[in-house]
Amino acid sequence: MSFRTLLLLIFLVIFFVISIPLLVIAFFIGLFSEKARNAFTFYVPGKLFCWSVLFLAGANISVKGLENLKKNQTVLFVGNHKSLFDIPLLMIYSKLPVAFISKKSYKKVPLFSWWMIMLGCVFLDRNSTKQAIITIHEGIERLRKNHSMVIFPEGTRSRTDELHPFKEGSLKLAKKSKVPVLPFYIEGTRQLYEEHPFLSVKAAEVKIAFGAPIELDALPKETRKKSAQYVQSVVKSLKF
Repeated sequence: MSFRTLLLLIFLVIFFVISIPLLVIAFFIGLFSEKARNAFTFYVPGKLFCWSVLFLAGANISVKGLENLKKNQTVLFVGNHKSLFDIPLLMIYSKLPVAFISKKSYKKVPLFSWWMIMLGCVFLDRNSTKQAIITIHEGIERLRKNHSMVIFPEGTRSRTDELHPFKEGSLKLAKKSKVPVLPFYIEGTRQLYEEHPFLSVKAAEVKIAFGAPIELDALPKETRKKSAQYVQSVVKSLKF
């Protein structure tokens, strides 16, 4: 285990322990306002946690397209998925509270999953069509309430530079809620962790690009029929 990895693990343990009082505060805020709870979680422990994790991991970050992120615009972030580090990377650059469509297994992780709930994340069970539909509807309702969401439409993390086909159903969130899709492309997060042996984090160049928002309803009819393919092509075009 490298010194960087050890330092990161120590930080994670300390952070989650000392953040328990903040978790309690977030819970009580949520009794009065879910929106206020999400904002508190995002801006207070969330941003601090994400910046710290990326700094300790040795991420040297480059970003382009920040002008496409508007403070007053609710969007569905759609892009590629390389690593667990994609999540803090997206959070540090989002200008409004954002939550994730996450796989169900994360819900079993103590403390981490509780923070995800406070942030407004919803958990997707890929093995149950009925539960998946319920989760998508939860995401749609959050978007309608002006809470931006993130979905990785490949369905799994990619081990190469090639994108897996985007799942058409993932864009239902934007279609049903009438919010624009904001495409993004990430490079380098896999080099921080996923390419190395277990519990080995190494410094790496990390890049993220944001594209212009896409209004799906404004696309030509034939393009709308294959909107997932179209959005995938836009995401691919953002590659550095």
